[in-house]
Amino acid sequence: MIAKCAVTFEFESRPPETWRGSIEGGSAAAIVRRATDAAAKELKPRLWTSMVCCILDRDHSTENDETDVQPADR
Repeated sequence: MIAKCAVTFEFESRPPETWRGSIEGGSAAAIVRRATDAAAKELKPRLWTSMVCCILDRDHSTENDETDVQPADR
């Protein structure tokens, strides 16, 4: 799946820095990890006090969605 993500690093005495981008991964955990790595690589935050990673939107067209499959009667 591909997801749009935003990662924000917050600091004690300066404004937050936010990275946005699209990340591909097999699970939400993988997407968060890859988004965080990409944001840290691009922004190179120093002395941040907190970090927030949000998955904003998932693109379902790339995944094999089986949620519409109904279980068989037993």
